[in-house]
Amino acid sequence: MPRTLITGGTGLIGYHLAAALRARGKELRLMHRQHVRPALFLGWDAECVEGDLSQPHSLAEAVAGCDYVYHLAACVSASLGDAESMRQINVEGTKALVQAAAKAGVKRFINVSSIAAMGVNPSTPATEFEPYNHAPGLPYNETKRDAEHAAHEYKGNMEVISVRPSLVVGPGPFRRGTIAKLIRLALSIGLPVAPVGGVNVVDVEDVVTVLIASMRQGKDGDRFLATGHNVKTRQLMTTICDLVSKPKPLMSIPRAVTERAGTVLKWWSALQLPGQPPAQALSMSGMPMYYNDDWTRARLRLSEPKPLQQTLQERIDWERAQS
Repeated sequence: MPRTLITGGTGLIGYHLAAALRARGKELRLMHRQHVRPALFLGWDAECVEGDLSQPHSLAEAVAGCDYVYHLAACVSASLGDAESMRQINVEGTKALVQAAAKAGVKRFINVSSIAAMGVNPSTPATEFEPYNHAPGLPYNETKRDAEHAAHEYKGNMEVISVRPSLVVGPGPFRRGTIAKLIRLALSIGLPVAPVGGVNVVDVEDVVTVLIASMRQGKDGDRFLATGHNVKTRQLMTTICDLVSKPKPLMSIPRAVTERAGTVLKWWSALQLPGQPPAQALSMSGMPMYYNDDWTRARLRLSEPKPLQQTLQERIDWERAQS
């Protein structure tokens, strides 16, 4: 039976992808950095192998004998102090993994990128073909852009497809996501104010559907969106507060204010002061970051995304179950 390698299987998307492939009877190999089998996979019959994107020599064993690879592992940080680590892991690590996979004879490689790797359009939702147009000084965006480029440039004869998720939400012990943090805050005190911008929110199950369809139907060089619902940030926060019966936003913060605050936090981060302030997220929160995935949906023959309220409710239910 063909073997599939997943990197980043302990993350939100990676875990749900692994669970979906396991339910389909796929033979899985899960790459992880720790010296102990990840607790998430206890009781699974999947093979676990150690590998580290910052140590290229460790990747040959991970890809050996695999036909397919889903690459989700990455360094995600809002701190400018982590810029070098993000470049080493996201860019150089992706390059090393792609080269190792091509050398090992892997047939198809799904590079799980991000909407951060592409541009935004201020007047209309951005499509899969929107060129990168962010201002300099956003190391996460820059490394995801460069990682995507490396994945396609160093693939040899292997087929490589990139998938770009937006803000992903889903149940489980994955608490770093933007929406998950908003939900925890809402459950605690509500969300009294909101930025004026907009975001795109997608259910993790819909992302998994795109990934599996991309592996099956995508063509070499394709870049697909894994996006869901475009929604004004204030409306998103109001919906969350309504679902948890907590105070909802009474006012919107102007874009000029969030941009200035983001600049201040950016300097805080540059000075490597304690904490990891969300400078990038705050700076961009006043923008309408909307996406049009019609091309992806037509190419992969996808159904409509899960309703946003259902997605949020499932995450809220999980958070409440932990208390």
